[in-house]
Amino acid sequence: MMRRREFITLLGGAAAVWPLATRAQQSDRVRRIGVLMPESEDKPESQARAVAFERRLQELGLIPGRNLQIDYRWGMGEVEKARAATADLLKLTPSMLIAVASPATAAMQRTTRTVPIVFVAVSEPVTQGFVASLAHPGGNLTGFTHLEPTLGAKWLDLLKEIAPNLSRAALMFNAATPQAALFLRSVEAAAPQFAVKAVAAPVHELEEVEAVITRLASEPTGLILPPDPFTVEHHKTIGELANRHGLPTVSAFRIFPVDGGLVSYGVYVPDLFRQAADYVDRILKGAKPKEIFYVPGEHDTSVDDGKMYMERFGKNAKGRGWYSFTHQDVHFVGLSNVAVIEGLGKLGPDQIQWFKDVLARSPTGEALWGKAVFYHFIHAVMLFFLATRRPVHRVPWFGFLIGIFLFSGSLYLYAVTQTRWLVALTPIGGVCFIVGWVCLIISPPVDRAS
Repeated sequence: MMRRREFITLLGGAAAVWPLATRAQQSDRVRRIGVLMPESEDKPESQARAVAFERRLQELGLIPGRNLQIDYRWGMGEVEKARAATADLLKLTPSMLIAVASPATAAMQRTTRTVPIVFVAVSEPVTQGFVASLAHPGGNLTGFTHLEPTLGAKWLDLLKEIAPNLSRAALMFNAATPQAALFLRSVEAAAPQFAVKAVAAPVHELEEVEAVITRLASEPTGLILPPDPFTVEHHKTIGELANRHGLPTVSAFRIFPVDGGLVSYGVYVPDLFRQAADYVDRILKGAKPKEIFYVPGEHDTSVDDGKMYMERFGKNAKGRGWYSFTHQDVHFVGLSNVAVIEGLGKLGPDQIQWFKDVLARSPTGEALWGKAVFYHFIHAVMLFFLATRRPVHRVPWFGFLIGIFLFSGSLYLYAVTQTRWLVALTPIGGVCFIVGWVCLIISPPVDRAS
């Protein structure tokens, strides 16, 4: 007959092997994701993004062709085209989808409300209705913003440095691009500060570009290319025409000057794809998109002392657009750059005061207090049980008692005093709890008569 200790050892060994077997099965399972890319496949920037994405996935153990199948669809810069491609991808039953740029994100959102979606290189996800708020995305979407409309002031500043005699600044974009109006509004708001007139230069087809640039060149004009799949796809042609007609041009992406354009100011998008790979890994491991949080971008405010910033980031969020939350006893604070830029807004002091208030409330202390109460209650009940109902070896009783003093006691005091050295006592109390439970399981009951 198998003795009790042998059975517990066997059971413990099985419990240790089971998670390893489960992880092995998960690693061998082939997962499938669909990706909508806005530009054509032969563009160097498209390949740089795909390489950055797949390289990071491999670092995380997701190997394309082995345990991961990636289905790319290229040239998805228009909503209707992207919507048809999304429907096609859903027939392949993907585990999740990746939407690059706003048109693809809008198409995916309209097509599925259940499959997890990570968007990349999207401006104003709250304003565009992709997420409920930055603090709580909600739904099946989460992802990364790249350029905020307030960047328009910086683009104007660069143009005036390059060509001080400019009288106009034209924003060229595809009229069907969802976020184009947001960037245009930012440029229009900042234009008086730089003594220029902001004008829209919408284009629908490549054939229209030369006529628009020729018309703009009739007077000193600078050209701005905001995030837009159309202008990115045709950036080389636009740059050549702008150079030929003497229009100083600022682009949101570095591929513009790389291919002969004048200057760019923005983010390096392939880095966003590396971050997106981390989100893919987390979601494939069970995380929900609504559980993945992100914070505002690097440009706090522009021209209007933060009014536009608050309109964007304050929607459906507590406070003034900054937020904090506690997850698994760790407190996270979402705070963008603390900066005071004269003439471009003053959000620094407000953010610093809010940060101080958050720390003063000590939400982490509240979470630790709750944990201390929980373990105190459980082990106090066990002490009562051991003392009155089932006398056993004294080690479990003392283990629970000392554990309560060291584990719960240290957390109580830390939550109140924030004295860091007290936390060193907490794991000692945890060990006492473990010793008590182990001894309770393996020790035979003590005869009351003895």
